Amino acid sequence: MRIILEGPDNAGKTTFAHELLKLHPLITYFHPGGKPNDVEAEGVCVEQQLNWLENHSPILMDRCTPISQRVYNPDPELDQWRDHMWQRYVKIGVVVIYCRPSTDRLLRVQDLTWRDDETEEHKQKIIKGQHSFIERYDALMQTIPNVCYDFEDRAHAEVLLKKTAQALTGSVEASRWFDNIINLRG
Repeated sequence: MRIILEGPDNAGKTTFAHELLKLHPLITYFHPGGKPNDVEAEGVCVEQQLNWLENHSPILMDRCTPISQRVYNPDPELDQWRDHMWQRYVKIGVVVIYCRPSTDRLLRVQDLTWRDDETEEHKQKIIKGQHSFIERYDALMQTIPNVCYDFEDRAHAEVLLKKTAQALTGSVEASRWFDNIINLRG
């Protein structure tokens, strides 16, 4: 199984990944890093991510360039190309978990946590644009089949964490559970 975690900054993606790795340390975890500087670099990121996804299973990837770039660096001229790139992920059978706690929680910029490699410029972009990023994610996730994760809903979070670990370790029942959730939302 191949799972991509998506969602705004501070939505719980990295925490979810670390909790999952505690349950099953043999899962490959891949974080693609920061944003590409231009379209050529974006294409390179996509190829690298697809390579990881195709050659590692089970795998958990923290963000996907064709999705996150549409949110953080929108460019209508690139939408069609990014959609085409996204379809390549779909063809290899990824499952998207949309990490989405409450808007109030996401807008508490004083609670944002930062990776060591994040620049002050990036931090200010997130702080100033968080509301727009949330809106863009919500709109985009209406078009992408996904399973929603809200770390604030402890009972739901525990179930999703366990089902994800089971699916990544080959459980047919857990994989069907994901398929059913996605089909219900679609």
